[in-house]
Amino acid sequence: MLLFAAIAAGAVWWGHFAPERTAQSERGVRTVAVEAAELARGRVEETVRLTGSLEANATVTVQTGTAGRLEDVRFAVGDAVPANAVVARIASQEQQAAVRRAQAVVLVARAREDEAREDLGRMERRLERSQRLYDRNAISEAELDEGRAEVAIRRARVALAEAEVSERSAELAAEQARLDEFTVKAQGLENGGFRVSERYLDPGANVAANTPVLSLVATHPVRLALNAPERDHVRIEPGQPVEARFDAWPGRSFEGEVARVAPVIDRDSREGRVEVLIPNPEGVLRPGMFARVGVRVDVRENAIMAPMDSLVRRDGIEGLFLADGESGTARFVAVETGVETGDYVEIREATLDGPVITAGRHLIDDGTAISVRSIAESAPSSPGDTVLGEGLFQ
Repeated sequence: MLLFAAIAAGAVWWGHFAPERTAQSERGVRTVAVEAAELARGRVEETVRLTGSLEANATVTVQTGTAGRLEDVRFAVGDAVPANAVVARIASQEQQAAVRRAQAVVLVARAREDEAREDLGRMERRLERSQRLYDRNAISEAELDEGRAEVAIRRARVALAEAEVSERSAELAAEQARLDEFTVKAQGLENGGFRVSERYLDPGANVAANTPVLSLVATHPVRLALNAPERDHVRIEPGQPVEARFDAWPGRSFEGEVARVAPVIDRDSREGRVEVLIPNPEGVLRPGMFARVGVRVDVRENAIMAPMDSLVRRDGIEGLFLADGESGTARFVAVETGVETGDYVEIREATLDGPVITAGRHLIDDGTAISVRSIAESAPSSPGDTVLGEGLFQ
């Protein structure tokens, strides 16, 4: 829907202009009958049209961590995969046994540590008694020193036991880490929205380390890759609204926004990459789809709009004719046009006042005497109506 605001009242102009036209006719001046229309003002949205293809916002390949035989693959093509989910398992009976042996060794080492601590406690209590006896001159200093030496020995044994526990625990952790390699997890999926795009292996397959099992893609949101000509690329910025349409979904549009703009232009194609993110909670958009895109690069309020029928070219210059009510003549004004609609065109960098000639313009030049048969008013509008302009898709 077009939003037009008339800048002059046609009836007032006509009342002023009619006597002048009659006087000229009476003096024998040749006049050309024309039709005119009022200018309009409205909000213009300028759009860059591009095409591109959808890509996954992220791609992850899940691989095995060790060699062995696949016992289980838990996801198929199209399945959603949560972050850190176990997607496959490799036969690990031998490694499980190694972990159990390491666990037993740690238990033995801790028991020895406990025994050494108890022995140290006994010797420390005995040393305290010896100290009291020495204070009463009941034992010699040599006997007291002997007790101190025994405590030092026990403390060394405790330290040795602690070191052994640490060593055995590290061995257990290493065996556990090797066991974890037999469990294939989907790590690094914190952004969510991942689905299986390809499954490479089935249970029973013998695999080596770093063998791909699944390929995962993030599909919410999806990334739309565009190549914009340099004249358009320099006008595109992150955050600008985007509307995309796909052949697979006729009659339906999808909204997104510019996420990234490459800082370079390819010297061969003279195009630059633009990336758009489009929400895809339903999963209806899929990587590889072809898209037609409109990027809204500018919005201008209160823009001057003239009927398309008013445009002419004189000596290679584009312009239009104003119906001059004071002189009863046509006045040529060169203009720069902007956004076009079906019936109107935006006029840039020109100050226009009064109706513009829409019919008979090919019969006149600058200064030609005219008689105006009728003046069409701009389409009526009300606040809050839809914006004037081409929009993203019109």
